[in-house]
Amino acid sequence: MKKLASISAALAIALASPASFAQEKVSIEKTSCREFLTLGGDDRDYVFLFFHGYMLGMSDQREYFPNSLAVKSDQFVQDCIDNPEKSAFSVMEAIYKKAQD
Repeated sequence: MKKLASISAALAIALASPASFAQEKVSIEKTSCREFLTLGGDDRDYVFLFFHGYMLGMSDQREYFPNSLAVKSDQFVQDCIDNPEKSAFSVMEAIYKKAQD
């Protein structure tokens, strides 16, 4: 439950941060794994939050298991290390699709 509260707090801060409004648009489909892997600290966490939230929303899921997200995140990082030129979004999409099969 603490992990969920931390994730919720991080998302709230990210959305409320005035600095986030001053930045340029980012295309989730064009961001490469290499670009993701070079992100540091909070930026990487925000991308994970966005990807997981997007994928859960697209599959109409309103409940999740935190451990499942951690496993998917670990798999995502490993797949990105193995395929740095791939789209980070397509890698995450494949992980969620595989989990549904």
